[in-house]
Amino acid sequence: FPSHDNHLTGNDNYIKVTATSTMTLPTAVGRTGQRYVIRCTSQTATVNTTSSQAIDTYGTSVSLVGANYNILVVVSDGANWIVEQYQCGC
Repeated sequence: FPSHDNHLTGNDNYIKVTATSTMTLPTAVGRTGQRYVIRCTSQTATVNTTSSQAIDTYGTSVSLVGANYNILVVVSDGANWIVEQYQCGC
């Protein structure tokens, strides 16, 4: 994604971030099983939720920092986003 705010849709599934970006996940409600793979190859990517939904134990926001190929995989449980994988390429 280029450097700006992005609202993910049901059509997105693999997102490669190449510049500082902020992404907002859609609501997890009604999307059970919806999965997003976010790979940050440079700069900083911030992933936010809508409607105060949680990203597992991270709260409503997760930041992927640095150029070390960080990966975040989230899946909807129908109410919130569950972290399936969070890999730091540090």
